[in-house]
Amino acid sequence: MIARELTRQTMAFLKVACLNGTRESSTTANRLLFPILQTNGKPGGALSRFGLDDPGQPTGYILAITRRCLNWLNEALSALQEIHPTLQDEAIRNQSRSLTSNIHSLRSAISDLRQELTNGLPPGNSSNSG
Repeated sequence: MIARELTRQTMAFLKVACLNGTRESSTTANRLLFPILQTNGKPGGALSRFGLDDPGQPTGYILAITRRCLNWLNEALSALQEIHPTLQDEAIRNQSRSLTSNIHSLRSAISDLRQELTNGLPPGNSSNSG
C-alpha cells in the first residue's frame, strides 16, 4: 500500500513540478517516475506469487527483488535532488520534501523486510518490533 500511495504522490508532484515541456524536464521526470512504478509493481508480484508465509518461498528471489527496489528508490531520490533546486514555489518544494521523506520510509520498510528474511525470521517478527 505504501508503494501505491507513493506512486500517486509522485504523479501529483510531477504534474505541478516539472512537466514544462522541455526534453530535459521530461527525462528527469521519467528518472523519478519509472523507479517508483517499478517499485510499486515488482515486489507485489513476487510476494503475492510466492507468499511470505510459505515455508518453501524462494527467499533469494525475494531478496533480489527487494534489492532492485532499493536501487530504484535510490534512482528516484537522485532525480528528486536534481529537481528540488529548480523549484520556485514553496508549496511545491514542500511536496518535494514530503515525497523524499516517503521514499525514505519505503526504503526503510524494504530494508527491514530484507533484514528479517536474511535473519530467517518470519516477516513482521523482527527482534526490533518487540
